[in-house]
Amino acid sequence: MTQWNLLRPIAYGTLAIAMLSSGACNKGEAGQPRPPGSGPAIADDSSGLPANHPPVDGTAGRPAPVRSTDPLPPNHPPLGKTRAASSGKLAAMGEIDITNVEMTDNVLTLTGVSFKLPAGWKREDPGMNSSAPGLSRKAQIRLPKTDNEPEDAEIAITHFPGMKGPEMNRSNLARWCGQVAQPDGRSSVEVAKKMEFDVGGVKVILIDVPGTLKGGGPMMGGGRGKENFRLLAAIVDHDKGPHFVKVTGPDAVVARYRPSIIAFLKSAKTTQ
Repeated sequence: MTQWNLLRPIAYGTLAIAMLSSGACNKGEAGQPRPPGSGPAIADDSSGLPANHPPVDGTAGRPAPVRSTDPLPPNHPPLGKTRAASSGKLAAMGEIDITNVEMTDNVLTLTGVSFKLPAGWKREDPGMNSSAPGLSRKAQIRLPKTDNEPEDAEIAITHFPGMKGPEMNRSNLARWCGQVAQPDGRSSVEVAKKMEFDVGGVKVILIDVPGTLKGGGPMMGGGRGKENFRLLAAIVDHDKGPHFVKVTGPDAVVARYRPSIIAFLKSAKTTQ
């Protein structure tokens, strides 16, 4: 009998014991499977992770839940703001005092809706003094600057009755946020503010977005982006709407006119 034949029973026996021991490691008492996470812990070895990487909990190599107090790698976006941006929800705009806004008797009448004009607003022919043709504009208004401000702000009003409903509203709000960039690289969804109100059978959704107004095609003004600008845009919905009111201009100019812009929107009345 060869040496292998003498050792073979011992080798097979050792293999069988090893297999039984391995199976037992995955079972608890009475042969029941162990609950998840109750098995042997894996050693925490962070030597291959970047500096300041959140810790690994050592259970099956799964990362530990990251707490707001845990250090993050350099330039990592804040966790809370990342979640807010991905949700697409806009923060509410605070109440704006319009009691001191001087309104005139001049009325802007559009299809299905009319507005009163505040004092100091200058009506223009649609498309006048604008790089965007006035083909779709129903009205255009200039908001004059003061001597120490860089340029006037402009209001463009368009009418697209087919762009109606909650889904279209969300799409337009997202599109307007996308037209403004933030200097720190954040999404404009994180800094935009929204206001909603109903008046005289008209529903208004207003968004306020400061930042750098992006350049682009004719509807975006073309050319390079404009820093320290502000975009106020409103969906004005009614039976024959919606109309879209879009205000663009230097941050300080638009901010100064914001109470009168809201007063203008709150003067809306439906017409036949």
